[in-house]
Amino acid sequence: MILCIIYLLPVFYYIWKLEYYGNILPNTFYAKSGGSPRLTQGLIYLWYF
Repeated sequence: MILCIIYLLPVFYYIWKLEYYGNILPNTFYAKSGGSPRLTQGLIYLWYF
């Protein structure tokens, strides 16, 4: 029973974080990541590398 509670604590934390902030990851992650166009450009670069 204790292990179940210990394993569920991070799940409850991420659910709370998603409800409170609207995102699981911090805003700096979204500011630094370029989104989908940069991802496809990086994958094309990786393919030709």
